[in-house]
Amino acid sequence: MGKITLTLTPSGKGVHTKYATVYSNDPKLGEFQLTVKFEPFIPKGYRVGSYLFDPTNEVEATIAPGQGYEGKVGIYFNSDRLVKIKKTVTDTPAFTANIETVTPGREFKLLVKSANPLPAGAHKLLVELVTDDPNQETLEVVFLVKAGNASAAVASPTSAAPAKAVNKKSPTKSSAKTKRTKRDL
Repeated sequence: MGKITLTLTPSGKGVHTKYATVYSNDPKLGEFQLTVKFEPFIPKGYRVGSYLFDPTNEVEATIAPGQGYEGKVGIYFNSDRLVKIKKTVTDTPAFTANIETVTPGREFKLLVKSANPLPAGAHKLLVELVTDDPNQETLEVVFLVKAGNASAAVASPTSAAPAKAVNKKSPTKSSAKTKRTKRDL
């Protein structure tokens, strides 16, 4: 049994097809065509230095009151060297944040979960990621979770214009007499 190793460097987006002719010392097989089809995963998101946050590093979510929250953010490192995220620090005990390494030095997943069901209102969480990257020792991800009605959770901005008076009385009928025509008589 043999081993075939291919290194593919895709150019552009979409599905790519690559072919390789394989020569074998098996008298029955001899030579055969190997076809590889693939579509590269290109993350989209918000870039901070050499890091890409997918979908963003400022996550907003709305949930029903009394429900728990779970969210995740992909973090991709794009540089010639490898990086390690050493720890996560949260600013509130209402949430936990854990980092999973998907591809060592390159791809990570930040998992955030509320410790308990969240009461109605706005809940903000700041997650600080401590790295061994000398160019960027800390990264920040902000979560704003609105439990319940979004307008009740966050106060809406008020206008600087004075309020207009509203007449709550129902309109009255005019007492002016109408002119009668011959047809009305």
